[in-house]
Amino acid sequence: MRRMNLRTNNLFLRLGAAMVIAVVAAVAGCTGGGSAGGPAAGSPASPPEIRVYQAMADPMESDPLGNPAWRSAPWYSLTGALNDPRSGPATRAALLYDADNLYIAFVSDAEPTPGGSDSVEIWLDSSSAHNGKELYSVDIKQDGGVSTAWYRATSPAQPKADGSPDYSQPILQIANPVLAGLVAKPGKGSSDGRPVWTMVVKMPLHSLPGPLRTDGVEGARWRMNLLRYNVEAPAAGGDPIVIQSNLAPIYQASQAVSPYRMAEVVLQGPRGVAQGDGAP
Repeated sequence: MRRMNLRTNNLFLRLGAAMVIAVVAAVAGCTGGGSAGGPAAGSPASPPEIRVYQAMADPMESDPLGNPAWRSAPWYSLTGALNDPRSGPATRAALLYDADNLYIAFVSDAEPTPGGSDSVEIWLDSSSAHNGKELYSVDIKQDGGVSTAWYRATSPAQPKADGSPDYSQPILQIANPVLAGLVAKPGKGSSDGRPVWTMVVKMPLHSLPGPLRTDGVEGARWRMNLLRYNVEAPAAGGDPIVIQSNLAPIYQASQAVSPYRMAEVVLQGPRGVAQGDGAP
C-alpha cells in the first residue's frame, strides 16, 4: 500500500507501461491526435442517475450481444473526458445485479491498432455513506487481464474553485487487493455490422473490502463510473494517442480524486425485456 498526492499516477499502478506513457502524454496535451486543453465551455452537467435492474437470467452465460439477460438492461453510451474535445470509438455499457453480484457489460467498437491497447475500468463506492472516501476499481484489458485497487481517503474529495479536480489530496492506494470470485469474460462479435469487442464482468459484492462489502438489495444507492481507455500506437517519433470515455464524464485520469463526479446508482427490481432497450 502507499500514500501519495495524486496527479496522473492515481491509477497508473494498475495500467501497463504503454498506458502510463499514453495517459501522461494526453494529460500534458502532447498527443499526436490533438492537445487536451482546459475544461469544455460551461459548467459540467450533473452526474447522471443510473437505474440498475435485477437480473432475471444469468448475465455471464454468454457475451452481451446474444445473452437475453442483457436485453432487459438500459444501455448507456460513454462520452469524452471533460478536458478533452476528442471522441473515442463508440462504447456502450449496461449493468445488472443480484443479491450477491454486480454485473457490468461493455460493447466497444474498433480494435486497437497494432502496438496500441484497449481497456475498460469500473469504479465503485458501495459504502453506506457512498461519499467517495472508499473506492474500489477494476481495470480490465481487452484480453481479460485484470488488476484492482482500493482507494481510501480520510475526508471526501472536493474540487477546486474552478471545478477542476484537486490532485494534491492525500489518498491511500492499496494495489491489487484480492476480490474472490471476480470474473471477466472477453469476447468479439459484430453490432449493426461493425466489429466490436465485448467484456462481461462479475463483481462479488460480499468479497469487497469491509467498508464496501454489501448486498444487492432493491432501493440501495451506490456511486459508480465506467471508463474506457483506447490507446493508439504512436507514429514514428510521436507519442501514443489515448482517448478516455466515461459513463459520468470526468477529467482525464482523475476518478480517484473526483468521486463527486461519479454516477448515482439506484438498484431496482426486475425489468421485463419489453421494457428494456433491446440488444446492444
